Amino acid sequence: MVAAATALRSNSSRESGPPGAVGRVEPGGLKPAVSAILAFGARGQWSQALEFLDSLLAQGAKLSPSVCRAAISVCSKAKRWEWAMQLLSSALSRGLEPNLATWNAAISSCERSGRWEWALQLLSDGGKARVTPDVVSYTAVISACGKRGLWEWALHLLFDLSQQGLQPDVVTFSAAISACEKGGQWECALQLLSDVRGRSCQPDVILFNAAISACEKGGQWTWALHLLADLKGPDGTLVPVRAALQPNIITYNAAISACSKCRQWEWALYLLCDAAQVDLQPDVITHNAAISAFDRDDRWMWALHRLSDMQMRGPAPDVITYSTAISACGNCQQWQWALQLSASLRIAGLTPNSITCNALISACGKGGQWELALQLLDDMQRTGPVPSIVSYNAAITACEQGGLWQLVLQLGQAERRGLAPDTITTSAAISTFETAERVDEKNGSAEGAAHNAAISACGKEKSGLEPDMITYNAAIMACKRSARWAEALQLLQSMQLRKLTPDLVLYSATLSTCELAGEVAQAVSLCRSVVPTLLQADQTTQVFHGFVMLARLENLMLDIRKEEAPEAPRAPETEFFDGSLLASSFGLHADVTEILQRILPQLSASELGVLMWALARLGTELPPPFLRRLEERILALEGDFTWQALND
Repeated sequence: MVAAATALRSNSSRESGPPGAVGRVEPGGLKPAVSAILAFGARGQWSQALEFLDSLLAQGAKLSPSVCRAAISVCSKAKRWEWAMQLLSSALSRGLEPNLATWNAAISSCERSGRWEWALQLLSDGGKARVTPDVVSYTAVISACGKRGLWEWALHLLFDLSQQGLQPDVVTFSAAISACEKGGQWECALQLLSDVRGRSCQPDVILFNAAISACEKGGQWTWALHLLADLKGPDGTLVPVRAALQPNIITYNAAISACSKCRQWEWALYLLCDAAQVDLQPDVITHNAAISAFDRDDRWMWALHRLSDMQMRGPAPDVITYSTAISACGNCQQWQWALQLSASLRIAGLTPNSITCNALISACGKGGQWELALQLLDDMQRTGPVPSIVSYNAAITACEQGGLWQLVLQLGQAERRGLAPDTITTSAAISTFETAERVDEKNGSAEGAAHNAAISACGKEKSGLEPDMITYNAAIMACKRSARWAEALQLLQSMQLRKLTPDLVLYSATLSTCELAGEVAQAVSLCRSVVPTLLQADQTTQVFHGFVMLARLENLMLDIRKEEAPEAPRAPETEFFDGSLLASSFGLHADVTEILQRILPQLSASELGVLMWALARLGTELPPPFLRRLEERILALEGDFTWQALND
């Protein structure tokens, strides 16, 4: 402990304490010593508190559990969990048997600093120190796990608490529900809330707030409104019962945010007005959540109206308010208003952050102002804030819409700055190169650029980048443009290795790539390899894709027959339908009629039209019962089924 105090003296800056605070302690003066330590902590002077404790020990004072607890609590409040653990270790080495309050103070210090591993270890080691954990101990550890989103650990500890014969209180359940919220487990949060109602402990508004926040994170706006209604009377007013069950502004903020994220702007506005009607004062968080509801669907004027109302009546808008309004304008291609909002932000004395700048770059890009977008990115590089990969994505997308493939060199700048491109970056870059190929295909200045970008984008696993469906879609389309059939097949195989299921668009694009390159045999091989898997799949969409691919295969085989022997009869291997069974060449023994009857009720009008084309192309003779079901399905679709759908 003396060494610890010495380190503090040499490394910590101190504020002077009260006169005589670090003086000689009279016999029996440990109780005032506890008060003095806590007084240092109240002023944020944790290092002086430890120096004072060190002086006590230097004078021969005996370390007591109350003094140790006070010192640990001061460290906990300052989020100095290392010193709290050091104090506990020193107390144990001096032969002190800490009581439960001291042990819980140490656990709380770890919880406040987010050190869930240490909190869990202290809970486990309590028995070795002859300390039996109580509900407070478990609650602190559950809270520590919850702050890191470790909802499984939180639920395990809640179960273990009950197994130890302890009864969790409302604070324990609140910590567990918050853990589920941060872990995105809204169903578990609602189940825990239901469990509380079945126990003797009464839920409070903090518990409901945590559950509503869990619904907000999970995009469950209807459940959020349902929970809010539970806190209100049948007439929509606050229930005149215990204050613990009355919704506060935090409750409304979570509910409004839930509606905004699900684009329920009418409900968001209603809740904003309702909060004022029940005598709750909406704060800047409330207004920001409401403005975010206007981020889509051409509601940018509503966002500006809310911002103007805040400027006139309060509360004063913050950087998040302006950023959200800029984003709303940008999504509706109102880049001039976005620039005006940026100027207003600075006039208000606020400093734009990276989110603000990214929204502004995106707004200019969507408005076709790629020069402004690049200028804003350059301003970030020179004066800050430091651009992130999102900033570069917005700039690259702006160049994409302008068809300026040369300016995608911004991606190289992002990599040189140590920013790892993500799937949005690479997909936008591929699309940009593909656009450039279409524009410059006559002079060949960008020939092969999209293809090269595609292969690069889908081979980034060494740098930690995982390409997604969007990336592969852009890549295969780029290969189709360049007639690079081998690479297209390679990308399709790579998708399957990554457990990504190609859709009909990707299969068709790959087939077309092979056909454009004159590699009909490769196209036939692809069809033969995927058709059996698709036709035997459980999902209707995949079975539907199988029949379309089968028709494409028939077209390919017909082309081959015309080249080899124009007058030759139809080859036996292309007779895929013998009335009931698929050809044995596919290794299948599936009843075609049964397959069609299974997927028929689930097809849309356009899908039904494509299926009819496929069956007609295959020359399939179907039994009368199936034809009657097909007719019934067409009648059921009524106006949705048109010949236009068939043409599509």
